[in-house]
Amino acid sequence: MAQQPQTAAPSIDPQWRRVEDASDHPIGGWHGMPVGDDLTLEPWLGPSNSVGARYFRIYLQSRELGRPRDPLVFGMVNSGPYPGFNWVEVIDYSAQLVIPDGREVTVPEGVLWGVLAQLASLVPPGGHLMAEYDSSGQSMTARALAARVPPRATPLGAAM
Repeated sequence: MAQQPQTAAPSIDPQWRRVEDASDHPIGGWHGMPVGDDLTLEPWLGPSNSVGARYFRIYLQSRELGRPRDPLVFGMVNSGPYPGFNWVEVIDYSAQLVIPDGREVTVPEGVLWGVLAQLASLVPPGGHLMAEYDSSGQSMTARALAARVPPRATPLGAAM
């Protein structure tokens, strides 16, 4: 599994920048996209890894609550000339986020579905979307898969 780059806030980390336009990168078109009541997306791009895949972070933004400290989704995106070279990997998804006043809030489940649908739109036929299920937030999916529940019947599988 890929290691996450520096964890400093992207606003002060020169390797990370907010993208606000699809002409810069496809995820830039999601800037300000509504994903729930008073929730919009704020995408950031980071450095490339050794094979050219780009790290990304997707934050939630709320007029009422502000932007949480940590991203909703952290991952990598790759594109290339052949279908198999086109993929998105969700390395981490946080269902619990700390907002600026220090409170922890739970992200509505439908938000994950919406963000995964956006990520899937980056993948052409023959490419693939991968999502982690080793974190504590995905423990139900991990337990279900270990019990041989079909992937589509798990929480993460249903969302994908």
